[in-house]
Amino acid sequence: MNVNYKKVDRLSLFIYIFLLMIGLFSIYYAYSFPKVSISYDIGADVFPIIFSSALSLLCICGIFKTIFVGVKYDVSNHNIKKSIFVMFLNALSIAFMNFLGFYLSCFIFLCFLMFLLGIKNKAYIFIFSTIIMVVIYIIFQILLSVPLPMGEIFSGIY
Repeated sequence: MNVNYKKVDRLSLFIYIFLLMIGLFSIYYAYSFPKVSISYDIGADVFPIIFSSALSLLCICGIFKTIFVGVKYDVSNHNIKKSIFVMFLNALSIAFMNFLGFYLSCFIFLCFLMFLLGIKNKAYIFIFSTIIMVVIYIIFQILLSVPLPMGEIFSGIY
């Protein structure tokens, strides 16, 4: 068994500190959002501040846990190539989002991600990817009225 404590702990600390910086920057930047004059509107800064605060708090907890408790992973069980491929797929889906649109890009990403996670049943992958996209559509388009990118290939339809 190849157990490497130092590298993984330093890597965990680096990731926590990096995400903490993103969270703190997001909180700082969200306070510069324009204030609304409508009494019943909560403003554009509320949700970014809530999520960034949660991210920062979890990162602080992770830093303390890594430093004081120590996180020990078995490096041999981590599939680095698969992780890098998922990051590449994520970047690729973001890059194609303007062309394919949010829904199609995320649907394709979800299908590949489920397959990489070991789900082999194609019907299961298709059904659950579709359900996730329908839930996202209902939440953003219908409940929140937030338009998501439709993509250039669907621009003539809407």
